[in-house]
Amino acid sequence: MPIPAIDHQTKTYNLQHAYWMCRASELAYKDEATIKAQAEQWGFGQVYHHRTAFTPPFLRRTRRRTPWRATT
Repeated sequence: MPIPAIDHQTKTYNLQHAYWMCRASELAYKDEATIKAQAEQWGFGQVYHHRTAFTPPFLRRTRRRTPWRATT
């Protein structure tokens, strides 16, 4: 099923816009060159990158099969 191009003017929720926001959120985990190239294909003229040293804690298990615990 073909998906219409992203509507840069929309201000309300619709399934087409939700689809494009999912695709855009996927880009957050790509390298800067990939993000810039994809954003340009989607019609965005400028791309700004945000860098942070923050790393969220993740859950992990120890090798002894102890209960899950938060780590930083």
